[in-house]
Amino acid sequence: MLPDIDRYRHHLDDFALSESQKAELVRTVWSIMESFVDRAFCDHPAQLVIPPRQEFPIRPEKAVQSIRLSDRFTAQADHPHEPKEPSSKGD
Repeated sequence: MLPDIDRYRHHLDDFALSESQKAELVRTVWSIMESFVDRAFCDHPAQLVIPPRQEFPIRPEKAVQSIRLSDRFTAQADHPHEPKEPSSKGD
């Protein structure tokens, strides 16, 4: 969607800008705001490419812990004949 530059141009009358600079500034601010709206409504291209997660941990430390566990299980699945890391519980 393109902005109606004439509608917003008067907001820049107090600035020492040429008409082309005013138009560019309006387009830039419009683009920034459009990006915020797209992200808020999950229409941003990055959000459309990445599938939503089923579970999202609220606490960051749990997110890090789950990543470490999944990495360990993935590594063991990729190399099933390599010795496993010793557990810290003395198993």
